[in-house]
Amino acid sequence: MSRRALVGALASCVALAFPAAGLGARFHIGLEQGADPARVAARVERATGATVESLAPLRALAVDVRGGRSTESLDRVAGVAYVERARSRRLAFAPTDPYATRQWYAIANRSYDAWDAPPPLAPVRVAVIDSGVDLTHPDLDGRIAAAKSFVGGTAQDTRGHGTIVAGIVAAELDNSTGIAGLAPGAELLVAKVVSPGGTISVEAEAKAIRWAVRRGARVINISLGVFATRAARAVTRTPGSRRRRSATPSAGASSSSPPSGTPTRRHTRRGGSRATRPPSLTSSA
Repeated sequence: MSRRALVGALASCVALAFPAAGLGARFHIGLEQGADPARVAARVERATGATVESLAPLRALAVDVRGGRSTESLDRVAGVAYVERARSRRLAFAPTDPYATRQWYAIANRSYDAWDAPPPLAPVRVAVIDSGVDLTHPDLDGRIAAAKSFVGGTAQDTRGHGTIVAGIVAAELDNSTGIAGLAPGAELLVAKVVSPGGTISVEAEAKAIRWAVRRGARVINISLGVFATRAARAVTRTPGSRRRRSATPSAGASSSSPPSGTPTRRHTRRGGSRATRPPSLTSSA
């Protein structure tokens, strides 16, 4: 490319990025209380040389000021309360996934309202310690960084709950499949801790947490019931702290209720008391 052609191309890019002054800009002008809109409009027209548009019933006017003309004098026009450049907004991003409209939690949290288009998000490793995951699910294709079972066999989900949690976190956006993930840039670390019989051992949970931290998890989701034991409380401590590793735990309460007639046990200790409930082994949302 010749030097002249290169200069011409650069000039065209600059012209597109920075519109010429002659294009002008639109301004909104607020009216002071009690000011006559027609009289203020006439004064603005004399100051700008442009036709003024009334925005009634709003107490405001609009004017297109040609490039090169200053708007500073408008602040001094009698009856003008403020002058500001007219701006426009874009619609918030809305996922097109077929079941996105059924994701009541995303709607309630306004999860995507800050975006007009999905931004490139830095990958964050999120561990899902649950019943495993459907390793072939199309909505999770390319989202699973690692998967391991701590109860034998593979990390394949035979109960469905782990797959649901994984999808809520990291399902692909706008792929015409399933739901929309709340953290589409997340990389999943899937740890299966629910045995074929539906039980969950504290040992499996502890091993899964340590494994996830070693794999770089920054968030750990455990949507399981709670044991009132010292070993269980040890599991919930920040893992890997001696090696300056840290992860944010996200523990969901079990939705299963204790058997009918089972009271909440309260153990009184010196200086206070604590309440515990019978442990639940049923995984839940």
